[in-house]
Amino acid sequence: MKNFTTDKNQEVISEEFLNRNILDFHSACKYVSELPYKRNSDKKNIQCIFDDLGGTCSTKHAILIKF
Repeated sequence: MKNFTTDKNQEVISEEFLNRNILDFHSACKYVSELPYKRNSDKKNIQCIFDDLGGTCSTKHAILIKF
């Protein structure tokens, strides 16, 4: 899988990763994969995986698409 860095001027999701010192896609995948599986408090807001410190397959995949 090709690796790339996030752009500091991207969306809020990229900022969330940058705040955690996650600068590239491979690191983002590792971070998300290590989060426990759990139902999110607001599945319509994919950013909630950062608050809930976990997520479903759907929210985890959705957050990586926005990286």
